[in-house]
Amino acid sequence: MPERANAVLDAAGSSASRARLFGLYLPREFQPLYDTDDARYLLGLPNQFDLLSPYWPGWSASAAAAPGG
Repeated sequence: MPERANAVLDAAGSSASRARLFGLYLPREFQPLYDTDDARYLLGLPNQFDLLSPYWPGWSASAAAAPGG
C-alpha cells in the first residue's frame, strides 16, 4: 500500500519524502493457518477465529448449541 501513498504524493506534486517499501515477512510456521483460511474462504466459510454471528451470517450460538446444530 505504500506505493499508493507514493502515487498520491506524485499526483499532488508533493516534494515530501516517499514512503519506504519493505517486503512482508511471513513465518513458515504460520503457513498451515494460511492454507486452512484460504480453503475455508473458498468454501464460503468464515475464518476459524470469527466466532461471533456478525462475522458468520446465519450463525447463532443458540443454533449451534441445539442438537444437530
